Amino acid sequence: MVIVREANDGDPAGTAAVFRAAGLHVPRQPSERHHIWVAVSGGNVVGAVEGTFDSDFNGRCRFPPEVTRPHGYLSQLGVLESSRRKGVGTDLLRAYCEAAVDAWVSFIVASPADFDEGMTARSGFFARYGLVEVGTGLYHHLIGATPRDVIARIRARADRVREVAPPLR
Repeated sequence: MVIVREANDGDPAGTAAVFRAAGLHVPRQPSERHHIWVAVSGGNVVGAVEGTFDSDFNGRCRFPPEVTRPHGYLSQLGVLESSRRKGVGTDLLRAYCEAAVDAWVSFIVASPADFDEGMTARSGFFARYGLVEVGTGLYHHLIGATPRDVIARIRARADRVREVAPPLR
C-alpha cells in the first residue's frame, strides 16, 4: 500500500534518491514557500513531487483569460522504476493539485526536463491529465493547466478504469 503525505524531517535521503534515480535534481528542503509530498511504501520513499504556490508566469506563458495569480510551479515529480505504472505518480500529482486549490492557485505550470530520454514518458504522463504547452522557460518548454481540471481528469480516468476492470472475486 502506498501512502502520499507531506514530506517530513525523515524523508530527505529517500526523496533525494527518488529524484536522482529519475534523473532529476536533488530537492530543496521543504519550507513555507517550497513544498514536497512523498509516496511511501513499506516505510520507504518510492516517489516525490516538489513545487511552489507563489509563482508568477505572466509574460512567459499563454494563459486562458480567466487565469489570475498566483501560479503554482511543479518543479519535479519522480517515481522509482519499481513503483511506476501503479498510480504513484498520479497520486502525487493529485496531492500537489489539491494543495494548489487549497492555496488559491488558479494555474499550475511544470517544465518536464527536455534534456534526457525520459522526456517523452514524462510529457505523456502530464498530457494525460491535461497539461498542455503554454510557453517556454529558461531551459525548458512550459506546460500547464488549472489544478481543478487536472483533478477532474484524474477522477475521470479512475472512473473509466473502474468501469473497464473486471470485478475482484
